[in-house]
Amino acid sequence: MRGLLLTTAIIGVSAALPVAAATVESWNKSNVEVGETPADGVTGESVVYNETWSTGDPVPPTAETSGKIVFTPPEAVSPGLEVNNYLYFDSSNPAGLELDGCIKTSSLAECDGPFQSGKRVKQVMTGTEPMDLVFNLDPEQLDTDTTYQVFGRLINATGADLEGFKIELGYGVGDSFVAATIGGPLTLSTAFTAQPGSATNVTTQYPFGLFGDALSSPNFVLDGFFDDERTGFDVVQNDTDAPTAFESADYYGNYQTLFGDWNANPSEGLPEAVFWDFDANEDTDNLSLRHIYNGINDLQACLDFLCHRMC
Repeated sequence: MRGLLLTTAIIGVSAALPVAAATVESWNKSNVEVGETPADGVTGESVVYNETWSTGDPVPPTAETSGKIVFTPPEAVSPGLEVNNYLYFDSSNPAGLELDGCIKTSSLAECDGPFQSGKRVKQVMTGTEPMDLVFNLDPEQLDTDTTYQVFGRLINATGADLEGFKIELGYGVGDSFVAATIGGPLTLSTAFTAQPGSATNVTTQYPFGLFGDALSSPNFVLDGFFDDERTGFDVVQNDTDAPTAFESADYYGNYQTLFGDWNANPSEGLPEAVFWDFDANEDTDNLSLRHIYNGINDLQACLDFLCHRMC
């Protein structure tokens, strides 16, 4: 599988997509410099290159990287990505589609785990060349039709604002990559229905804490920091019945109106806010609260604001 996955630190795009193929055994890390698990709260990384090498050998001097998988314990540990094989149901599908497993971050979360249980792979793009994620298939089940859900968070750390992204399935790494053939054994499943509330099999969205209407979600009590309307990229697939690739199209919602092209990882100019641990659970994300006063340095104003929203 080849994926060019992009996002921002201030506003990250999340995606869920289904892949239909033979049984996926594991992440093939022959083109990955795997990082160790750091201390809790410290982010580790597994850097992905455009060449492969033998286990135990150093990274080839000619190899180049455009991205990495990051992980922050205790939510996730090294290597940052894993394959889980067990049957579960796509709860968003009215027909109750049975899934054979998922590709997610390396954590204790289950494929069908609850909200904020920590399933999304954090994939950081540091350049605009393709980033190849390779998976081992069971050689005895190449004719088996299986469907995997893929959870991803796409992070733009390229230093440049971007117009969008493309993800494609295929075989090989770097210059040896060959795109999957439409009608072949490796496809994006069209039977899957992706969240949130989508009739399509692939969706992208910026986080609900930044964009979204709390009344439409059972998991939030405040509207989004920037807007109460969801936003993200519409996507276009390369085939209707058996797609092997998709890419971003126009935005839905107001991200582009507010920020223009997909922002690079920012170092300055972040909007000021306070964070509220609304569920008293340190393992879930805090909510971002837009400060409604003229600045955030006035402690009493901040306390008044919190009381106004919480009481």
